[in-house]
Amino acid sequence: MRRRLSSPHRFAAMFPRGLFILSLLFVFLIRLPAQEILTNQSIIKMVKVGLSEELILNVIKQQSSSFTVGSSELVELKTAGVSERIITAMIGKALGPPPPAKPDAPKAKPVPQESGVYYKKGDSWVEVLSEEIAWSNAGMVNNVRNVASAGLLKKDVSGIISQTSSRSMLTSPFELMIVPNSGLDIHNFLLVPLKRGKGAREVEIGPAKKGEALKRSIPFGVEKVGGNQYKLYFPSPLAPGEYGILPLNQIATENGPSAAPSGRVFTFRVLL
Repeated sequence: MRRRLSSPHRFAAMFPRGLFILSLLFVFLIRLPAQEILTNQSIIKMVKVGLSEELILNVIKQQSSSFTVGSSELVELKTAGVSERIITAMIGKALGPPPPAKPDAPKAKPVPQESGVYYKKGDSWVEVLSEEIAWSNAGMVNNVRNVASAGLLKKDVSGIISQTSSRSMLTSPFELMIVPNSGLDIHNFLLVPLKRGKGAREVEIGPAKKGEALKRSIPFGVEKVGGNQYKLYFPSPLAPGEYGILPLNQIATENGPSAAPSGRVFTFRVLL
């Protein structure tokens, strides 16, 4: 005689065993009571029944809460015998964690103060190294006030730099800054391309046409960014090659008392 299954057993036989267990677990979970939300009265009750301070602090730390911590509530808590440690923990829970501290803004790197030519590398200004230049002839008087008035240059002049390449190598885009020496201003500087030859580089400049810059010089704009600091701007990016920034008044008139057969030029090489 076949044994007849009772109703619960017939229900279990209709479902796979794993699905049946999950269904029972779901029914069990939804019947669990929700976790109590702590209030001021909850804490007062725990203190009055004699629960230890450490236990109450642990409950505050782990359980959800809705504390009110105005001045009247704090007086009520203290009157009910709640310790200051517990009250402090309640205040901390009510106010929530402090907002994260804002990181300190990075301090701007100071601009160079010492005279010279500089290029930007990261957040810092790095000096463009100067090289000695030997002039083959001279034709410019001292104290040229600006490039536009450099008609004082009466003939072409040229200079030789003995090294084949500059040690200051820049990659476009880049920033340049000039800090003029004492007695000079920004208009006393000239940007020139350097022609590479066998074992040396050559500078060639000539008299300016009316209203123009010196022949073979490269015009640039400037922006004053400090007491005596000037950033350079170019109408178009400089092509790869060798360049020099030349203080104009180092060249003196031929046979003059301040003739300068040699001087210094700030050189750099544009890679890209």
